[in-house]
Amino acid sequence: MLLDLSNRQKNILKNILNNNEFNIDNFAKKNGLSSRTIYRDIEKITEELLSFNLSLKKDGNKYIIEGSQDSLLELEHIVSNFYYELTPLERKKLIVAELLTSKEPIKLDYFAKKFNLTAPTISYYLKDIEKWLEKGNVYIVSKPGVGVKIKGNEENIRKATTNFIYENIELDSIIEYIHKDYNTNTKKLKNSKLLGLLDAKIISQIEKSIIMLQQKYNYPILDKIYINLTIHIALAIKRIESGEEIVLESNTLNNLKNSKEFEMAKVLTKYIQDSTGVILPEDEIGYIAMHLLGVDYKSVHDIEYIAFVKEIVSAIIREANKTFHINFFHDEILVNGLTNHLMYTIFRIKSNLNIRNPMLKEIKEKYKLLFKKTEKIIKIIENKYNLQIPEDEIGYIAIHFGAAIERMGNDFKIYNVIVVCSSGIGTSQMLLSKLENFPQLNIIKSCSIIELEDTIKNNNVDLIISTIPIPKLNKKTVVVTPLLLEDDIRKIEKALSISNLNSIESKKEYIPSLQRKEQLKNIAIYGSNIIEILKNSDMVVHKYKNTENVIDELLDIHYKNKKITKNEKDKILKALIKRNNISPIILPNKKFVLYHLATDYTDEILITIGKFKELIPMKNILGKKELVSTSFLLVAPKNKKSIETLGDLSSAIIEDDTFVEELNKAKNKKEILLSLENTLLLKYYEEIRRVID
Repeated sequence: MLLDLSNRQKNILKNILNNNEFNIDNFAKKNGLSSRTIYRDIEKITEELLSFNLSLKKDGNKYIIEGSQDSLLELEHIVSNFYYELTPLERKKLIVAELLTSKEPIKLDYFAKKFNLTAPTISYYLKDIEKWLEKGNVYIVSKPGVGVKIKGNEENIRKATTNFIYENIELDSIIEYIHKDYNTNTKKLKNSKLLGLLDAKIISQIEKSIIMLQQKYNYPILDKIYINLTIHIALAIKRIESGEEIVLESNTLNNLKNSKEFEMAKVLTKYIQDSTGVILPEDEIGYIAMHLLGVDYKSVHDIEYIAFVKEIVSAIIREANKTFHINFFHDEILVNGLTNHLMYTIFRIKSNLNIRNPMLKEIKEKYKLLFKKTEKIIKIIENKYNLQIPEDEIGYIAIHFGAAIERMGNDFKIYNVIVVCSSGIGTSQMLLSKLENFPQLNIIKSCSIIELEDTIKNNNVDLIISTIPIPKLNKKTVVVTPLLLEDDIRKIEKALSISNLNSIESKKEYIPSLQRKEQLKNIAIYGSNIIEILKNSDMVVHKYKNTENVIDELLDIHYKNKKITKNEKDKILKALIKRNNISPIILPNKKFVLYHLATDYTDEILITIGKFKELIPMKNILGKKELVSTSFLLVAPKNKKSIETLGDLSSAIIEDDTFVEELNKAKNKKEILLSLENTLLLKYYEEIRRVID
């Protein structure tokens, strides 16, 4: 008997048989799929098991296969013979791992035979791999008959390798690998093939050497520095054995030599040399010293640097006060902790050393709102101080603020919330955007009612906020409208037993009903304008090249369609030519010219897109020539809503590169109308949101 299952479904079944426990959300995230897809896989597995007289039951976090012992034994025998087929992503990761560690070029045939694929498929994989490597200024060099090899600055190659390890190997696997006895079986570890980038025996010797250093100097090393340092040295040894050495800028090296950390780094490299036989050169010692520098910043940083960091900390906290509506300056633990942390961080940023946050993925998933708000705060600081603070570091700063909020206890508690609507999408999006204005609410997930039970079991939930009535559960639940009105906010406050939800947005004045009616009327007019635009939009292929004739061609089609009279056309043409002579709108490097006008000589919005048969040179407002392939005419009557629509469309043309690119590529009227419709509907949605909010 055979099982008609996909590779993914076979993998799920294998997990259930081996462990019983199977977390749908975790599996979905790991494989880049929706939870709903995995639920469908579970349904398919359940159907297939019926042919064995077996059933799949759910008990809490466990899935249990029930049936006779003979049927279970038959199933286990079939499953044990499943051949696990690597996914394209897994193959690409293994290719990257080999390229990063190989001394010599590798032929495509080698990878083709290894993965039972064709050489062209491997070439296709390499294109994706090269895109990832190029982000770190590392490249793939291909020589016919020789093979492919990684090429780049030694520092960049090491950074790429470190990035690859952290992005593709789970933190618990890295820690377990670093701390394990190198004689144990590494195949039992997760990501064992990728962990082959690091030599287990060397890792073991490095760890012993670091412990000896800590004991000699009574010098505690933070976990994050410990892991970063271990991986850095392990990769350095591997690269040195391949004949590659890193070079540190001479002034930086000379300054480091005066620090206590440089002497410690020399001692550490001596321990490593004694245990491994590998001699680390002076520049490598300098890099190790920089890893150690963050531990005791006062020994190496001058008063000016410390003052600079304290200024940045104050700026961060000021912005956080505005964002969270809390005075964080009263929290000395936060101020001191953030100062000590950034002393280390800013030194590493300025020294061009990687900052690694092994918890980043978990922080972004579990504390999504906290991370998002911290990211906005840091963006302001980056612009003010001309710094580039990596995402990993933003994760650490978010945790500092999270801990500060936690210390406030009942004064500012964060509540874990699940948002539910009938489909998991649609109406929940509007509700989510409003809930995100309340920093006390940590939105764990937006889900459908089908996924709700599993989501509750896999998370610590304080409140369920739903747009639809849901069955009674052992959790506090409130039903609200997607608009999240004042009554809905009061319901949430009552459910959480708090007096006031602190909104990030300032309180808005009450809008009288007459004003609200006027706004709703304006939305209706805006919508009718969109219909009018799509009805009155057309396309021409230009016969002429000079501006007057080009505009005339764009207008003439509306005259032929009896949208304007001959006299109206002449008046509009004259005004457009005059306007264009004063300030022509030719978008730089976009091959696009715009002619627009608000006038009394039309009652309708008129649009024409013109296509030139070849690139035409035109002078921009600075008198410089630009090559143009597309012209765009936009004429609107002089009423408030038409002018607003004209302004929105003009700004979309000027600001939205995608919209302009679509119009440039459009080959017929149908494609043009589709692009116009998509852009205008997005603007319409924003207009609705502006009024409702």
